[in-house]
Amino acid sequence: LSTSLEGMSTWLFKKSKDKKGSKQNSVRDSNKSILIVHGYLRKQANVKKILFPKDILDLITHWYHISFKHLKFSAIYCSNNGLQLLDNRKCVKKLEVRSNKYVIADIPPNQYESGNICYRAYIKHLKEKWFVFGLSPIKHFADSSYADPTFYGLSYNMKWCPHKTVVHTQSFLKRDEMCVDLLINIEEKSLDICMVNDINQRIIKLNDIPKDLIKSCVPHFNFGDSAFNAELRLAQIPSEWFGKSIENL
Repeated sequence: LSTSLEGMSTWLFKKSKDKKGSKQNSVRDSNKSILIVHGYLRKQANVKKILFPKDILDLITHWYHISFKHLKFSAIYCSNNGLQLLDNRKCVKKLEVRSNKYVIADIPPNQYESGNICYRAYIKHLKEKWFVFGLSPIKHFADSSYADPTFYGLSYNMKWCPHKTVVHTQSFLKRDEMCVDLLINIEEKSLDICMVNDINQRIIKLNDIPKDLIKSCVPHFNFGDSAFNAELRLAQIPSEWFGKSIENL
């Protein structure tokens, strides 16, 4: 069994190296990758006359399966001007236009009754300017979307939770380039936000999000007034990756 797994690990690593530099290829067809892993295991089991219990097969498949997905941004639910959608809407860039600008992810609202959902936002060229990471329902907002009572989120100096704004001093989100994770816990009705590879492992928790909102929210972002040329990308990732650096994501 260990020999079979070592062989599969080497093969999958080679495949990932072949795809290095192309983020889109990493998740081209999740169902196909599941079948590839299953097929490899079954082939090795037949050769070595090993009978894999279904639970072991599922566990190995879950471990090796690349289960993240790059997401698109909405061309409808965003500021009317000042943003440019690039790379088939997988990237959004703030133009040199003053005032805040918002955009939400172009995905269906959460369909889960329980468990965790995790998203990773990657932003660059921010130059330590103001930026807000958060969640909201799918609807139109004013450019200052963070002030809406249905928005829950965090910037480097403010956080927005149940109908109130709180000043904080957790300035770890003040960077030129960073990855920020958003972990939704549906049962706890909470949102955890952290920066990937933060040496102090700081996590900001927003609690008491209404049940109807936590089950229908999507990632929501707001570019600060002078965050010119900042670029944002977004992926959905396994919750166990929260706060951890993943190569080629």
